[in-house]
Amino acid sequence: MYLSIKEAALLLKVSENRVRAYIASGRLSVERKGRQILIPKEQLKSVVDLADDFENTESQDNSNPDTASAASPEVALQLINDRLAALEGRIMDNQQLFAENQLLHQRLREQDRQLAEKDLELERLRGELVYQKRLGEKELEDHRLALQENGR
Repeated sequence: MYLSIKEAALLLKVSENRVRAYIASGRLSVERKGRQILIPKEQLKSVVDLADDFENTESQDNSNPDTASAASPEVALQLINDRLAALEGRIMDNQQLFAENQLLHQRLREQDRQLAEKDLELERLRGELVYQKRLGEKELEDHRLALQENGR
């Protein structure tokens, strides 16, 4: 089951900005469906627990970083793995979006080319229409003059 940012924030009892911060930092991986951001529900608890554990180890005695990292190396390693997995997912999403963007740009260029061709054809047809109109007017004038001469 997937949750929106608002639903995840309500479930975790944190602000929507906090959930967005988890996403931005890579602590929480998401799936995108168009512009909608979807968060797997089963991932919420483990990711937030790991993030809280990591924040707790960081807030311990910073004068000896070896002690803080030794307190729970498995948790820190799991957090790093989760962040890497989230970043990898984001990179793959970005690559997919980039490929889609390239395809859309290619289609747009093709449509622009076709539009330019149609504009040129339209201008050619307009020119042809003006020429045919003038030619018709000239023929009418010639017929009118011929009728006037026959009438005399």
